Amino acid sequence: MTPFDELLRKEVRDARLPLRPLMRGECQTSAGKKCTICMAGGLTYEDEARVKERALRKFWNEALPATPLEHLVLSVKGRHYRTVSKRKVFQGRGGPELGLIDPSERSSGGNIPVAECAIEPPGHAAIYSSVSRFIAAGRGRELARDLRYVIIKGSYVQHSVILSASRLSPSVTKGANALSRAVTASCPTVTGVFLLEDRSRNDRYYMGLTGKTQVNARRIFGSSTVSQSVGGRSFLFPPYSFSQVNESILEELVRGASLLLRPDSRQTLFDFYCGYGFFGLCLASRVAQVVGVEVSHDSVRSAIANAARQKIRNARFVRAEITGESVARIMHRPRGGFAVLLDPPRGGTARGVIEAVAARRPERAVHIFCNIELMSAEVRRWESMGYRGVNAIPFDLFPGTSSVEIMILFQPQDAMGGAPGGREG
Repeated sequence: MTPFDELLRKEVRDARLPLRPLMRGECQTSAGKKCTICMAGGLTYEDEARVKERALRKFWNEALPATPLEHLVLSVKGRHYRTVSKRKVFQGRGGPELGLIDPSERSSGGNIPVAECAIEPPGHAAIYSSVSRFIAAGRGRELARDLRYVIIKGSYVQHSVILSASRLSPSVTKGANALSRAVTASCPTVTGVFLLEDRSRNDRYYMGLTGKTQVNARRIFGSSTVSQSVGGRSFLFPPYSFSQVNESILEELVRGASLLLRPDSRQTLFDFYCGYGFFGLCLASRVAQVVGVEVSHDSVRSAIANAARQKIRNARFVRAEITGESVARIMHRPRGGFAVLLDPPRGGTARGVIEAVAARRPERAVHIFCNIELMSAEVRRWESMGYRGVNAIPFDLFPGTSSVEIMILFQPQDAMGGAPGGREG
């Protein structure tokens, strides 16, 4: 099967689309070197969306031709959408500097020091610029020796800054305090600054955390939580917890999950990999009960607090590593029936999870794939348990990239009669 990113690159080449004019400093270094990590520096979102839809159809015809695929749900913000971004601290010849990571840039060690990134809000550029000025001079250079990443999380109006360091020594903490004062003085949208120890040395997972890891972090300034608003609901969570990177499309994700699950007031909804309660709490008013399951202590505490603040009383949250054994233990057969939503990380579900869920025979199960290259293998696991993909909705959660989020509705083959469920009307 042809990988999706390969199909997308071919569609872009064949379309011969005009290049988007760049603003000064956008998607390029101060020396004028253009960043080519994503498509946003070269294409308008309208052009990108058209070729992505074509590539997705070709991929789907190879991967899951028997499952109906809806049209790609576009991001509300096609550019400047990322509410989570990062920069690595590079030690260059002229001193420390912040840059994006491009593995293909061997001559610079992967460093692309762009002034502004087209998929990040303008406020992020101002924060990174402030940090860059600090670490380039005086005490900042000493801090930069231990500083690995600068991460921004939050919303489009408020930002939390996470300083990921290789150690939390007194000198690092002192430097982080000075950096915090400099950044908050120049960037009033910064509502929190945190110092996080990360000894993983892993460039891909730049916060080096899993749900089972004890977080060694300190709040340097401001609020202890990050705020995100979805459909009038406010969600608070620690800055080092997992969160979606594109706030503008979150309401569409909830709408898609509701469309496929068709929740009703008799059902229990089991929400696996529930994080801080996003899907479960958004759907709680439409079901009898929500049971959320998540491995991260901090995320579960946030989900419980979010439910209390939103005055939702029919949701409970369980901290557990999500395995076949834990799923079998937690899931039961409620009198009014039940549905399941799974939103696993990019690496997919652990062995036995899909099998344990399917063995309980939910009426509907929605599986969300953020890595569509894993999709075919996991769909085969559903099919081996007597379930069939009934409908699928793709979401352009990551404009500029070849990543696409896919929701697939699975139903038991022996319970299906007539036309498959999905979009109505």
